[in-house]
Amino acid sequence: MPSLIESEPSPVDPDLDAMYLEMLRREEAVRSARSSFRKFISYVRPWFLFAWFHEEIASVLERWVNGDLTRVMIFLPVQHGKSETASRLLPAYILGKHPDAALVACSYGASLAEDMNRDVQLVMDSDEYRRVFPGSPLLGKGVAKKHRGSWKRSSKEFNVVGKRGVYRCAGVDGPITGKSMDFGIIDDVFKNRQEADSPVHRKHVWDWYTNVFKRRMRSDLGRILIVMTRWHEDDLAGRLLRMAKENPNAEQWHVVMYQGLCDREEASEHDPRQEGEALWPERFSREYLEKERATSAYMFSAIYQQKPSPPEGAIFKRACFHYFYTDERLQEHDGQRFLMREFVLPMGETGETRRFRFEECRWFQVIDTALKATDTAAFTAVVTVAVTPKNDVLVYHVWRQRLEVPEQFGALMEMRVGEAVFDPQSRAFLHRGSMKPWPCPLLYQAVEEAASGIGLLQTGAAAGHPFRSLKATGSKEQRAVAIATMYENGKVWHRNGASWVAAFEDELLMFPNGTFLDQADCMGHVGMLVQETSVAARPIEGELLCSPNPYLDTGAGETYNIDGVEVYFPPD
Repeated sequence: MPSLIESEPSPVDPDLDAMYLEMLRREEAVRSARSSFRKFISYVRPWFLFAWFHEEIASVLERWVNGDLTRVMIFLPVQHGKSETASRLLPAYILGKHPDAALVACSYGASLAEDMNRDVQLVMDSDEYRRVFPGSPLLGKGVAKKHRGSWKRSSKEFNVVGKRGVYRCAGVDGPITGKSMDFGIIDDVFKNRQEADSPVHRKHVWDWYTNVFKRRMRSDLGRILIVMTRWHEDDLAGRLLRMAKENPNAEQWHVVMYQGLCDREEASEHDPRQEGEALWPERFSREYLEKERATSAYMFSAIYQQKPSPPEGAIFKRACFHYFYTDERLQEHDGQRFLMREFVLPMGETGETRRFRFEECRWFQVIDTALKATDTAAFTAVVTVAVTPKNDVLVYHVWRQRLEVPEQFGALMEMRVGEAVFDPQSRAFLHRGSMKPWPCPLLYQAVEEAASGIGLLQTGAAAGHPFRSLKATGSKEQRAVAIATMYENGKVWHRNGASWVAAFEDELLMFPNGTFLDQADCMGHVGMLVQETSVAARPIEGELLCSPNPYLDTGAGETYNIDGVEVYFPPD
């Protein structure tokens, strides 16, 4: 019988090894889920189909939870996981990592907000969640009886048992007044397009955000997350982003935006897709999305592309935008040199052009005034056009600024002279020596006889610098018909390369659903004036406070020294 010393050691049980390795794997999965939102989603929702764009969203939300970002907006197409990640899973993750935090979640209606609340509770009641965050229990069977009377759990509010953490939900106008928060989540404050199209409802949502929701922040370290469908340019997100752009002291937002079909001009640097490629083809193929686009361009643009208006525009079409350029050169004739200044209108791909001298065009301005100069008020807009002998409308210059009513008359007198530069800080125009005068005298400045325009008409008449009165007949859409028809017939041209062109065209494309309509309204009046040839050609009576070009008051057929160059002005 062999001794114990001589006996062979027992072989390692492979089943025990596998069990041990599985235990280590599970422990590591729990640790990872506790420290990474991305891993947390995979652990508590193993069936969640992760796409590449969810990776960035999870990373941004992790930074938001940790405080690296305090203001975040997420725009995704419908049914692409934004509410699942931001409104159902994220609150549970926050209360696991920060069980003493106060969280408020709001939506357009109480019923949707309460549905989200119940979904968060389901996550926190799961075995997976309890393994990851055992220190964040909800009121239930597993809670000691001595605690059950101290904590709330309902469809409107629940507490983290044993901690100060609380989750509250409400619709817009819901009961959050008097409640503080460290984390605020807004998920779709507009139910549909009809709500977003209503100026009254948009103002209501804005007032709620600024006067109620934001005021619930417990400190300046509080964080706000907005996830929504972009129904309108002036929706809550649009207004906040516009204010951030215009005022560096306003809330600055980190924006994550992915379109259903990739538009490379709009795509972020993190988007690896090619033009027209679908965002989540496993769920929504390109063919499906193209069918959705064909059904309704407006709806598709909003809910899939995060653009409140389709690229083609409702009334004005991008395909109808044409561009002119100017050609200014010295020419010689009979031994004399003279300045030739022309508009050049390219005619398609043939390389042919039409040319018109500045002096043979009719120049005038149309002005749309506003009543206030606040950050959210409309603009005072001045559109300067030249109309060719063939009745082409050349949009030469567009100026817009928020002005108080008392500032408007002086501003318009400056704009009679030329391309005046306004300093919003000093509320004054820069020195007139830096102004570029208009190439030709203005026939008139036309002002709509409404709101502050009435006062301007009266002031101009009393000062001997009258404006032409415009009657605002019909709706803005009706007034736009004439100029829209001219666009469709290739009779309207924009100044190529001008700094104002992009914003001007964006407003036209948004019309009539855009936030601001001042430039588009000016163009509506331009179209009607051009159609009324006798009106467009007749100058106003009285002194016009400008000599747009210091050399245009000279006698025709004479030679003048301009910056050391002898220039001949031929007779008309």
